[in-house]
Amino acid sequence: MHLVLRSLSCLILLLALVAPSSATPFLTDSSLELRLRATGENVRTDTGYAPETSRNQSAGVFSLHFASGLFKNCIGVDAVAYHVTPLKYDKKNAANSYGTDETFFQDGKNGFGKCAASIRIAPNDHLLLRYGRMESDHVLLGPGDYRTTPRMYEMASGQIYWEPVTLTLMHVTGGSDYSDDTFHKFGAYKGSWQDGIVDPEPVQIADIRFEKGPFGLKAAHGRQQDILEYTYLEGTWFHSFSDLWNLQTAAGYRCKNVTAPQHEEIDHTLGMVGGQVILTRKNTWIKLALSNVEKNTDFFESIDGTMGTDWVLNGSSLAGCKDNGYYTTGVQGIFNHDGETARKIEIGHDVTVGLLSGLSASAYYVEGRNLHDGSEYVDNMRQREYGGRLAFIPPALPGLTLEIEHGNNTMKSDGEYGMVQKISNTQVNVSYTMTLF
Repeated sequence: MHLVLRSLSCLILLLALVAPSSATPFLTDSSLELRLRATGENVRTDTGYAPETSRNQSAGVFSLHFASGLFKNCIGVDAVAYHVTPLKYDKKNAANSYGTDETFFQDGKNGFGKCAASIRIAPNDHLLLRYGRMESDHVLLGPGDYRTTPRMYEMASGQIYWEPVTLTLMHVTGGSDYSDDTFHKFGAYKGSWQDGIVDPEPVQIADIRFEKGPFGLKAAHGRQQDILEYTYLEGTWFHSFSDLWNLQTAAGYRCKNVTAPQHEEIDHTLGMVGGQVILTRKNTWIKLALSNVEKNTDFFESIDGTMGTDWVLNGSSLAGCKDNGYYTTGVQGIFNHDGETARKIEIGHDVTVGLLSGLSASAYYVEGRNLHDGSEYVDNMRQREYGGRLAFIPPALPGLTLEIEHGNNTMKSDGEYGMVQKISNTQVNVSYTMTLF
């Protein structure tokens, strides 16, 4: 992290001394965002036939986000540095649980740092090129589990904008997961994983968007050769009835196709449809959402039984998209399992006057049924979750954001090996943005 900051400082000073007139926008338009965050979770698991397990952990996250202005009105630099410090970690009977041994950290107790930098080239208002290591919120990549750090990618991308159409092409060669400080190549291992030799298979994504007035259309397709293909479609519409009432709607379709040769003999596709309606009256809104994943017994055996974007990273699955584009996702749960039908209701209010001006509050409930886990011993699997969010942006302190989110998720199943799993997840975020010069 210190090396990244020193390098950026040297670059800024060099540009200021060598070409002060050209470097002025590079300096004056630069910004540095400081984010401080604390996050924690409590996990309890009751399988019905093994001792109850639990895990409690929390972490503090410090990050700096730098974005320069354009040098020669064309070239900019972006950089980010994270440091994660464990605050608390303890577990009980975690070896007997389903995923309860997963931690914020690689070894459960030590923190880690992560940094990345990229170059941004924007010769005009219609073209944007980027190369390097960076975060991405694209619907087919997603931030992953962002309780500690978001997932980062090593990629080259190009974006062409010509109103009302935007075309984006991405070539992703590597990535770093949320609890990992090392970048790995995308691809599968050659032979045994102990050899450590990876057969590179980059992820290639094409994205096109059309936005005209109240209408919007999005289409994206991602491909990792001989591993996975993923397609995403969405349409949106906005309508204002009056100064008080607004309506937003969205509907989408996803298709996941496992193309690995070892799965050629089975049906290896899974589809998902969903939609949402958001009705707003002045500063109060209500959201209703539905989603449905088709049931495919063979699909569960072929990969993981969810609609996650599981690009293969060094022979293991980089399970993706915690909430990117899923209409029924909660703070903790991802309601996108094989065969699952989910529905969600959320209500929120934004305060714009008085002492609490800048405060936003919301609460939600989401329920999923008919989950399929590929087991003949488990019946009627379902999950539900409730929670809320508070955010405060004080008008007197520009750049400061305070946020807290909480979700309680319960997953149950019947049958010979019935299970009850309860997860409570609380996130507290403090973000402060400051501008250089």
